[in-house]
Amino acid sequence: MPLEVQNIFNSLLEWPQRGTGSEDEMMAREQLVTHLEGEPGVDTVEEAFLAPATALPFFAVVAAGQVFAMWAASSMALIALLAGGTFFVSYFLFVDGRISPLVWLTPKKITANLVAKKGEGRRLFILMAHLDSAPASYAHRPDQIKKHIVYKYLAVGASGLGVLIPVLALNDVSLPDVPLGLLSVFVFALFLFAG
Repeated sequence: MPLEVQNIFNSLLEWPQRGTGSEDEMMAREQLVTHLEGEPGVDTVEEAFLAPATALPFFAVVAAGQVFAMWAASSMALIALLAGGTFFVSYFLFVDGRISPLVWLTPKKITANLVAKKGEGRRLFILMAHLDSAPASYAHRPDQIKKHIVYKYLAVGASGLGVLIPVLALNDVSLPDVPLGLLSVFVFALFLFAG
């Protein structure tokens, strides 16, 4: 029987939540390999790599770093500015789809891409896929996708507070503890909610 996309999708639906590095992700990948290797002329290769199981620990690291920068601004503004800038750039790189150095501070699991090739020359087809599918946070739920960009803009703005407050401190403007505490709660809540 020739390989059909609908058959592949139907078989992957057996594991709707395939968290990175989970047994369900591995089983779904093995099922896809079985489908692909059953097709004549298809060569498959699994490319293993380490990846964070979820982005939430990264968001918690960024939120904690920005809150540290906000609170440290009154006593060591330059160090707070450097820390806040580092966390802001790391978060922005992550949101932009690039490698963020702080991601590697979080726990990782082994996962793999699956690369399948068939044909030669101009008739060569290549499929490359990763099979993890678990949503990262509330903001990734289907009913929230339209609002997702708003969450991202708010999170970038919240991340910028770790830069703005130290800049204000360098200019002899400091926030009282109560507004600083409320901003800290806002930063943590936004990062863990919107992730």
